[in-house]
Amino acid sequence: MDLRKRGTLRGTRSTGPASLPDDVLTDLKHVIEYLRKPGLTEVTRSDFRSIAHNFGAYGIRQSEFERELKKQNLDPARSTYTEAEVINMITNLWCTTGKDGEAADCFRVFDKKDKKSISFEDVMKALEENGIEYTSEDIDELEQELDSARTGAVTKETFTHLYY
Repeated sequence: MDLRKRGTLRGTRSTGPASLPDDVLTDLKHVIEYLRKPGLTEVTRSDFRSIAHNFGAYGIRQSEFERELKKQNLDPARSTYTEAEVINMITNLWCTTGKDGEAADCFRVFDKKDKKSISFEDVMKALEENGIEYTSEDIDELEQELDSARTGAVTKETFTHLYY
């Protein structure tokens, strides 16, 4: 069962030393386009911070956001930023902490009791709760991919490693 095809797990990774997965980059570009104010070619500072929060800097505080801007040699006092500047900073945030944060969020969908591991019963329950149909063959295939040691569970570390 390929959860990536079903929208449960993210997709393929772009090439390059510091890059976003292709689907994350596409999502990011769509969000930037959506948030641009009419007549502007740039994104407002407020919208940039919201993007950062949703793409790898969960709960980023104002001071942290300003620190990240400075790391990118961007002036925190500016009111707008270009698409390239947004993508560059989000890529850096994502590659340092964001992907692990997203994997952890996804893992919590399955690990409702915070056991730090998930059984395939947990997986089936989460899939059902999210309206994702599956067959017993799908679960068998998923089990082979995620639990090659046949322990009956997947740890958070294994899940995070296999997430991308």
